[in-house]
Amino acid sequence: MIGLPAGTRVWLAAGVTDMRRGFDGLAAIVQSTLT
Repeated sequence: MIGLPAGTRVWLAAGVTDMRRGFDGLAAIVQSTLT
């Protein structure tokens, strides 16, 4: 595992996403991708 300093932000790109979705819709996509 790679150790990261506290406060480090990590951005993930998992494919094409329709950015017209609301915050809840985008969060649901992230949650389903990470589980």
